[in-house]
Amino acid sequence: MLAAGRGTRMGTPKALMRIAGGVWWRRQFDAIAALGYGQLWAVSPRVRTELEKAGNGPRAVEVDNGAPMFASVWAGLRELRGDPPGGVFVLPVDVPAPSAEVWRALSAQNAPTVPVCGGRGGHPVWLPWAWLERRIDLDTYDPDARLDELTRDGRTEVAVEDKAVVTNLNTPDDVDRWLDRSCH
Repeated sequence: MLAAGRGTRMGTPKALMRIAGGVWWRRQFDAIAALGYGQLWAVSPRVRTELEKAGNGPRAVEVDNGAPMFASVWAGLRELRGDPPGGVFVLPVDVPAPSAEVWRALSAQNAPTVPVCGGRGGHPVWLPWAWLERRIDLDTYDPDARLDELTRDGRTEVAVEDKAVVTNLNTPDDVDRWLDRSCH
């Protein structure tokens, strides 16, 4: 599940930013699809409209632009609960999709799991569905909930070598630096 914010520092919703001749959401979608994972994106009305126009993008659930970050996670989980997967990866749209090895290392865990690179925790965060059912009330939204706080007890960390997990593309300068370093 990818979660998108307002994109105020980027000047546009981050899913819609242009990178290397393409739109960012397509790059993220294709990278995750290549791994064989289903996708549900929690996005703003504007991003959802653009995804629908493309016709072959990810399944999306709409979240109000002004909602707190956890609102995206909660909306996505509610959307999935009718046919729950074994677990959910939470990846903010501004974090480049990491390598297949990262996804495999995380999903091999039986607890909420965070990738760690260079001593810093990052994304995607792995949430086993059995844990979600015990820990998050999908019938009642808690506007004060935070994923880092909900996963604090019992969270595991997995060391990885992929710097994408600690990369945030918040501004056009961040994108330029990432493109220079990554040769993507």
